[in-house]
This record gives sequence, C-alpha cells and structure tokens, in this order.
Amino acid sequence: MSVYSQMIRIRFMGVFRPLFISWMITDRCNLKCSACSRNSGRTGDSPKQVADRIVEIAARESVFKINLTGGEPLIHPGIGSIIERLHNSNIKVTMNTNGVYAADRIALLKPVNGVNVSLDGRPETHDAYRGSGAYGAAVAAVETLRGAGVPVKVTCSISSAAGLEDIRSVLETAGRLDVPVVFQPGQLFILGSRLPNPAAPAPSDFGDLLEYVISFKRKHPAAILNSLQGLSHLAKLPADARLFCGAGRFFCRIDPAGNVFACSNSLGPESPAGNILSSSLSDLFAGYRHPPCTQCWCADRVEANLIFGLNPGAVTNYMLHRARFNL
Repeated sequence: MSVYSQMIRIRFMGVFRPLFISWMITDRCNLKCSACSRNSGRTGDSPKQVADRIVEIAARESVFKINLTGGEPLIHPGIGSIIERLHNSNIKVTMNTNGVYAADRIALLKPVNGVNVSLDGRPETHDAYRGSGAYGAAVAAVETLRGAGVPVKVTCSISSAAGLEDIRSVLETAGRLDVPVVFQPGQLFILGSRLPNPAAPAPSDFGDLLEYVISFKRKHPAAILNSLQGLSHLAKLPADARLFCGAGRFFCRIDPAGNVFACSNSLGPESPAGNILSSSLSDLFAGYRHPPCTQCWCADRVEANLIFGLNPGAVTNYMLHRARFNL
C-alpha cells in the first residue's frame, strides 16, 4: 500500500498509525545554542536495545520516513549502522544537523534521503546564537552534501536578533549554494522545556520580516519550501491558531530512551504515550485523541498538518517544491 493510500486511511477511516517519526537519537550536542535545552546529555544516546526496537517496529508497521534529530545526531556512535539498517528496510531517512561533523562523516550520509542544516542569518547573527564558527561549518556542510548528491535544505529560525539583513543574507547564501530555505519563528519556549525563550522574536518584528518572506515566495516559489498558507499561519504568532492536527495519527516523536510522544511539542513536562520497548506504535495510538492545540509554530509540522488537512495550496506546494527534498 502506498504512503498516499495509508494517509487517506488515516485521514478518513480513523486509523491511527504514525507513518512519519521524528527520532531524537541523542540529547548530546557539540554546540550550546542559547534557546535549546536538548544538549543536556541527561539521557544520552539511544541504546542499541531502543535502536533495534525502533528499526523493527518501523519496518513491521510500514513507517514511511524517520527524521533523525538531537542534540546532534552525528554524535551518536552507532549512527552509520542505524542509517544503513533503516535504508535497507526501505524506510526513508532524513536528518537535522548543525553541520559541524558532516564533512568528516559524509560517507555515512550518502544513503540519507535528505539533510536539513540550520542557517539563522548573517555569520555574526548565526554564531551569536549557536557558537563561534558555527556559520562557516553550516555553509561547508551544505557544500559537502551537495557535492555528494545528498538532497539538502536550510532552515532559518528567526530570532529576536534577526533583521531584514539576516533574511536577505540567508536567501542570498541559499541561492548561491542552490538549496531551498524553510523559515520559522524562534520557538516561544526553550526547546525541551516550558521555559520562555528569551530569543523568541517580538510578534510585530516577526510579522514584518515574514511579509518580506511571503513577497519573496510569491516571486520565487521554489526558493522557499514553506507554502504561502504555512507562512500565513506562522504570521499569526503568538495568537491562537487552529490547524487540522496529525499528532499521534500520522506522525510522532521518540526520545533517546524510547519514550513516544504524539508531537515534538510534548517533549517537555508532558507524559509520553508510552515506550517503544513495551508497545507498538499502532497499539500506543489506537483511538488516540491529541489535546486541542492552538500553538503550532514549527514550520515543517505546520506544513504536515496543512497537507494532512488537505489544504489545496499546501498540497500543491508539496508536490511542486517539497517532495523532491524528502524533507
């Protein structure tokens, strides 16, 4: 059964079985980004028992794609084996990375279906947020990945420090590197917690910057992977804005210990749905109902929810621009 047939069953027939998994494979990271607590190292790397179980369940339940995140996923000592096993199980594999280790580990990344690299503005803006030298490493990673034939995009998180010069810089750099961009706001809370993010953009400033992004998208639709509908949703930050939600229905998130959450926003004080070591995804989410959510500001999650809700503009944007990047 194709992924599209399965999505139709999930969307209209009440089937709850995630086809897309975001796997936080480690909470260790080589950088100390100011708005992230997912570099704590409290849990460490997903152990072999958890990794084996995720690969087994994903293959058995016909999971379509697993996105490897962290922390920094390239730190995980078994990352090469995990990528290979998922690839051999006909599961698409994508990855989020800060890019620092990408050049040294490019051989491990060649089977990956797509890589996302963070790029948050001009060099000084990016490095102030992620650490000295991070910008240069990110650009070098994109060049290396492109040279190896790995599909790659960059994501710009618009922080309180970002200005129009940063947006233009990201678009110019991405254009030079021949890769598309996803824009999203810096999250309202520090990632992995419910503590306010001091780098979150002021709504009025973010709205002004997004107007420029929307205008650029209209002129150069392939350069920006957000749909116009997704950008319009993000422009509502921080007002309540409902979306048709696929959390627990067609996507979920797993932490390094194997705890399964309906959505990445649940990786804070909320309880998981269960643990992958003791249950399957279909059993964990059978009849699941995610609590009402009006604060979805992750750009890729917004696009997924719009597509799941059959928004015509988002579906068209996916087919024309996003699908070939597997991201």
